[in-house]
Amino acid sequence: MRRQSVQELNETGPATAEAVCLVDVQGRIVAADAAAGDWLEVLGLGPVADAIKRLFAGTNEIATDIELNIPGPNDTHVHIRLRRLNGDDGPLALVTYRLEAEAIVHDALTGLPDRRAIADRIAAWRGAGGGTHPPFAVLFLDLDGFKRINDEHGHAAGDRVLKTLAQRLVRCVRDEDLVARYGGDEFVLLLKDVAKAADAEPVIERLQSCARQAVDLGEQRLHVGATIGVAVSETPMQPVEELIAAADRDMYARKRRRPK
Repeated sequence: MRRQSVQELNETGPATAEAVCLVDVQGRIVAADAAAGDWLEVLGLGPVADAIKRLFAGTNEIATDIELNIPGPNDTHVHIRLRRLNGDDGPLALVTYRLEAEAIVHDALTGLPDRRAIADRIAAWRGAGGGTHPPFAVLFLDLDGFKRINDEHGHAAGDRVLKTLAQRLVRCVRDEDLVARYGGDEFVLLLKDVAKAADAEPVIERLQSCARQAVDLGEQRLHVGATIGVAVSETPMQPVEELIAAADRDMYARKRRRPK
């Protein structure tokens, strides 16, 4: 049977929603069900290697869960369950791959993932970290001058601006990052592998430059700007809401510092 590629898995989903395999202490797959081939071909054991080592390390941990996200058009979510089995021939790890039943909900206007995708993506990054603390930054973007466009040109014009800006924001970041509509004229972006707020500044400047470009509406050229705050994850289990709130506070602080 031909194996699925990562692109095919993301676009169409795996051939089956669940697969199981057994792994020994050497990290070798000793048994797998008929459905496991596609999953192992696409994901392999890399994302769970550290978790398997911990299961075999003699600790009291006998089970763990990992959430993975494969970025792309459909943001495929995978739940991986690992459980240690103690048998006569030594311990084995039972690895179960399961496609998440609920896909990311996208914003109807912009087509971007909505705010519920933010926690899912962070959980996926943390799960893939194998117990480490993968760095990432949260950006909170608020459009400047958007209310004036709605008031002077109507909500249809405002919708056109939001849709155009959403497309531009996606082009300004990497495929592994996330752009989500948070609500109204606010967006939240997640930048993977960004450990310091200063490292996010070039991205912020690029996003602001994109936002300042005119949006053509017939013979009219509409202009908005963007103020963007940043927060960096400092602890492995820092709540998502806390990170977003910190980025929001930084955004308002930047608005206050801006010359009138």
